[in-house]
Order: sequence, then structure tokens, then C-alpha cells
Amino acid sequence: ASALAQVAQAQRDGVRVSLVAEAADAYFRVRAAQRRLAIAQDQIATDERLLDIVRLRFGDGLATEREVAQSEALLAQARTTLPPLRIERESQLNRLDVLMGVAPGTYAHKLDATTPPEHRHVRPTAIPPTGDIGKPADLLRRRPDVIAAERRLAASNAQIGAALAEYYPKLALSGVLGFETLAGGRVPGADTFQPLAALGLRWRLFDFGRIDAEVAQARGANAEALAEYRLAMLHATEDVENAIVALATFLGDPVNVDMTDPQAHGPGSLRTWWFLRGFYEGPSACVSDGLQQ
Repeated sequence: ASALAQVAQAQRDGVRVSLVAEAADAYFRVRAAQRRLAIAQDQIATDERLLDIVRLRFGDGLATEREVAQSEALLAQARTTLPPLRIERESQLNRLDVLMGVAPGTYAHKLDATTPPEHRHVRPTAIPPTGDIGKPADLLRRRPDVIAAERRLAASNAQIGAALAEYYPKLALSGVLGFETLAGGRVPGADTFQPLAALGLRWRLFDFGRIDAEVAQARGANAEALAEYRLAMLHATEDVENAIVALATFLGDPVNVDMTDPQAHGPGSLRTWWFLRGFYEGPSACVSDGLQQ
């Protein structure tokens, strides 16, 4: 029962983490679409001015019809980028509203404001450092889906023990304390005190076939939980690997990963990157690679 309670707790934590991640992703996508819309509108305004200049030059005989057609094509191409960006912005606004638990369009007016011209080309906000993320194994252990799969496996293991316990007899001891008297107005006392005790024996002696089926079912559920745990670990390992590679790339470190070569310990390999940060405890070859780097 405690393992099942831990499974429910881990699943709740997983839902909360996923909800926060989805909301953050939707918010940043909204802001990115707004920024791209502002840039596209600036590009359209630039192409319109360029087209006016080319037409003036054409009227004075300084430009050809081909140059005018090229300017018109560039303007038309720039205008075609607006509808997809507007659709992306509106869909992400609706997605964010749903994740916040409100009807689509509730908070759109708060985030759908036009970007001021002075903020269209500002420097992007720097992402704060992630700090010490620990070893990849620590990241795996903290994942709610891995915790839930592990606790589910432990619960299925306990079910096997409970099914095997049905082969053995069970003793039950019960007791009753009370008072017995024939006089309704008599105060209960020591002479009316009536203790009772009972000892029971329960043994499914002629039901071993059903017990065998229950044990087989428990072991099958355990095998299924083990397969789900392995699958959860594989998906979690993939996510952690991708996250570490993305983080290393974002920080500007050269990463050259060859996952098919177990001896890939080059200066730019992911294993060297892990070793230099204390994540990877590999062969001593990583030491020389790190010093060469």
C-alpha cells in the first residue's frame, strides 16, 4: 500500500512538472511569435519603401521592369510570412490559457500586445545559469516517471509475497469485553464482567489451484512492471542525454558524439565533457584527453 501511495505521489509530481514545462514552453513560443511578427512587419515596411524607390527610378528611366517585378515579388514573399506567424501566436495563446485552466482567449489581451518599436531589437534576456545539475544518474533518480515506475515494480513484488502467503495457514485471535446482568438498574461491576476470547484458524487447504493462479497472475504483473520500468529508464536516459548535449551546445562547448563507438574518447567527445565536469567516471584515457583540451 505504501508503494502504491508513492506511485500516486510520483505521478502527481510528474503531472505538475509537465504542466509547468508546457506552460513555460507555450509562453516562450508566444513571445517568439510576437518577436518574429514584429521583425516580419519591419521587413514588409522596408520592402514597401524599396518598392517605392524602384518605381520612382523606373519612372525616371533608371530602372527596368525586371527590377520592379523583383521588388514586388520580395514584398509579396514577406507578406506571406504573416499568416503562419499569427496562427502560431494565437494557437500558443490558446494553449497557454488551457494550461492555466481557463477558457481560450481569457489572458490573450495581456500577452497579445504589440511590441513597441524600441523593444523590437533589444538584446535577448540572458538565461540564468543552471548551477550544478549533478551526475546523469542523479538526474534519472529525480525524474517522477522513473520514481513511479520503480515504486510500481516494488508494489508488484509485494503482491507476489502476498499471493505466496496464501499457501500457509493463518491464525486469528479476537476478544470481546463486556458486562452481563439481568437487572436493568444494576450498576456494572466485577461480578458482571464477561471477557470472551476466540482463536480462529484459516487455511485454504483445498483451494491451492486458485492460489497457483493468483501467484502466476502476481508474477505476470511483476514482469509487466519490470518491462515498464526498463522502458521508463530507456526514455529517461534518452531525455537526459539529449538535455546534456543541448546544454553543452548552448554553453558553447564543442561536442562530437559518436554513440556507436564505445571507445570514443576524443578531445571533443561527450565523455570528455562529462569528465571535466565530474559527471563521468570513465577510463583514465579521459584524463589525457581533458589535459590535451
